[in-house]
Amino acid sequence: MTTEFERWYDKNDDISQLLKFLEIIDTRNRKVIANEILQIIFSELSVNLNEKIKDLGNISHECNKRWYDEDTEVQSAIEIIKSLSPQQHQELIEHIVETLQQFIIKSEGI
Repeated sequence: MTTEFERWYDKNDDISQLLKFLEIIDTRNRKVIANEILQIIFSELSVNLNEKIKDLGNISHECNKRWYDEDTEVQSAIEIIKSLSPQQHQELIEHIVETLQQFIIKSEGI
C-alpha cells in the first residue's frame, strides 16, 4: 500500500508551478516576485491586510525547514497564498502571469 503525500499547493497545478518557479530562481529575484505577489494579493484580490498580518504572526517558526522559510518576505507570500480560496488562487494566477512575463522580458533585456 503506497500513500503519497499531497502538499496543499499540489491541489492546483498553477499554484504548484508558481511555487516550483519561485524555488528554482535566485534569491534576489525570488524576493522581488514575492513582493509582487503580496502587492497583487492586497491590491487586486481585496484581501484584508490586517487579518493576514495577524495570521502570519501565528505561524510556527519551529520547523523552518522548507526552502521558502529562509526569507520572511517569501515565507509570508507563500503562507498568504496558502490561506487564499481556490477562486483567489485563480485570480492571483491571472494577475501574476503578466507580472512574470514582464519580469522575464526585463531579465532577458528584451
